[in-house]
Order: sequence, then structure tokens, then C-alpha cells
Amino acid sequence: MIFVARYKNGSCGLAEAPNEERARQVLESEEADFDPEKDEIVNLRPLSGGFVSRWYFDHKDSDDLEIDRLSGILGAEVTDEILEHEYPAILTAHATCAQEEPLFDEDADQATPLIYNRPQVQQMAKWSKNLRNRVRQAIDFELQRFR
Repeated sequence: MIFVARYKNGSCGLAEAPNEERARQVLESEEADFDPEKDEIVNLRPLSGGFVSRWYFDHKDSDDLEIDRLSGILGAEVTDEILEHEYPAILTAHATCAQEEPLFDEDADQATPLIYNRPQVQQMAKWSKNLRNRVRQAIDFELQRFR
């Protein structure tokens, strides 16, 4: 079973374990980069859906010495569930942003391609700025929520 932990500092951890007690042990371990002096788990629950994550080598084609560095993604279903339960303010920011500032201007010319459609490009820039501002506010809130 996969468990999701929300830490007091705002970070999140995932661990496979047969039960909650073992998951807590894994998530509070050195392997999880847990510092008992600074870290605290404020929420621990089983993941309700299927788990998927994909990882890539970051620097495989570069002259960088860190050719083994991995970065990756979680599946959309897992990411949505984590946002819903561990970071609800960020999920709300994404959901309400389109209502405050739509991505496209419905009154603008719909026939002109976007690259030539200045009103649509301006509207998309306003949407992007609003989204960044709202998500930054939500992240600040989420980082402080359990402190």
C-alpha cells in the first residue's frame, strides 16, 4: 500500500508499506531525509488510487558530472489526489483562477491564429500573471498551515 505524508514544513512524502505504522517508520527514516529535530509528520493517509511515477536522467547528454541525476513526475491522478488532500489551497487557486481571469477572451476574434491575435495573447498573459499570483499566495498559505 502507498502512503502519503504531509510534513509540517510543507513538504510531502510517499512510501510503500504494509500498514500505517510501518509507513510512519519509513517516512521518519534517514532514507526519507527525515530530521527528528526539525521534521514532523502532520498527516498520514493511504493513497486511494493507483500509483504511477516516471523518472528520467536529467543530464545524460551533457558534460555535467551529475549524469546520474534523476528527475521525474507523478501520474496526474496521484498529483490531483495529493493536491486535494495535502494542498487544498493550491488546488483551489488553480480552480478559481479561470473564473477570475479566463485563459481566452471569448469576445476576441476566434478565427485569427493565436500568434497573430494580440487580444488573445494579452488575455493569456493576464491569465498567466493571475495564476502565478494566486498559486504563490496558496503556496505561502500551505507552507504556514501546519506551523
